[in-house]
Amino acid sequence: MITDKALWLADFLYRKKKATRAQVEQAWQKSNISYGKELNRRTFQETKNKVEHLFDTTIAYNAQTHEYYFENPDIFKEDSVRSWLLKTLSVSSILQTYKKMQSRILLEEPATGYFHLSELLNAMETSVKAKLTYHPFNKDSYTTLLSAYCLKVFKQRWYALGFSSYHQEVRTFALDRIESIELTGTPFSIPAEFNNKLYFQHCYGITYAPHLELHKITFKVNSKHIPYLRTNPIHHSQKETTEGIFHITAYFSIELMQELLSHGSNIEVIAPSSIRNKIREEAMKIIENYQKSL
Repeated sequence: MITDKALWLADFLYRKKKATRAQVEQAWQKSNISYGKELNRRTFQETKNKVEHLFDTTIAYNAQTHEYYFENPDIFKEDSVRSWLLKTLSVSSILQTYKKMQSRILLEEPATGYFHLSELLNAMETSVKAKLTYHPFNKDSYTTLLSAYCLKVFKQRWYALGFSSYHQEVRTFALDRIESIELTGTPFSIPAEFNNKLYFQHCYGITYAPHLELHKITFKVNSKHIPYLRTNPIHHSQKETTEGIFHITAYFSIELMQELLSHGSNIEVIAPSSIRNKIREEAMKIIENYQKSL
C-alpha cells in the first residue's frame, strides 16, 4: 500500500536526516514490507508526495549531493501532533504487517472519549461554539456552550479546553463525560493572548486555576529509582541538580500530588515545606487506612 510506503519513508528520512534515492531503495529492499518489490522512480515520487500531503510538509532535494531530506524536520519534534501521528500510524502499520503476532501483543485501551473528536475538531476548525451536555463525576448533568480552544490527551483520556458559557470562564472538559454534542452556528474567536502551550506549561495534567501558586518542588529519589526518573521525567521542567536530587517547576495540583505519591517510598519531597507537609498528611491518611482492621 502507498500509505505503508509513506509511513516507512517518513520514518526512514526522519531517522536518517537525509538520503539519496539509491540509499532509500537499498533500505526499502531490506524492510519487512517491501516483499521484494522495487521502489522505482515513479513509486518513490508518489510516496514522497503522499508523505508531504499526510504530514503537511516538504521533502526537499539537494541537486549537488542528490539527497532528499525534510525541509523542516522540527515538525516532528516530541511535542508536535505530527510526531504523535507518525508514531501512531507507524505502529499501526507495523502491527498490520505482523497480523499473526497480534494475539501476543498486549496494548492499553486507546484514549477514552475519542468518539467526540470529530465534532470538536470540526467546531475548532470552523470556529463555532459547541453545545455540550456534560456529566461530571458526582454531580448532575448540565448544558454549556463551549468555545473550544484546544484538545489535550492525559493519562489515556481526551480533554477539551475552552470558554464555557455555563461557568463564564475557561474550563477543561473530559470528552468521555460528554453525553451529547451539537455544533451551533454561533462563531467565536480565540483570545489573541491565548497560547495553549504556555497555558499548560507549568501544569501537571489538565488542572489549571488562577489561584494556583507556581512552585519549585525538590525531591530526593531512591538510588534504584534514579534511572527510571531520568528516562521518564515527571514533568518536562524536571532537572537533576545533584545525584538523586531532582526538581520541577509546576503548579501543585491533585494530579501532581497523586503522581508523586504513586512512586511510593522511591520519592521524598524535601521542599518547599508546605508541599512536603501536604504529601505527608496524605501519606498518613493512607497509613491510617491500612492500620484499620477489616
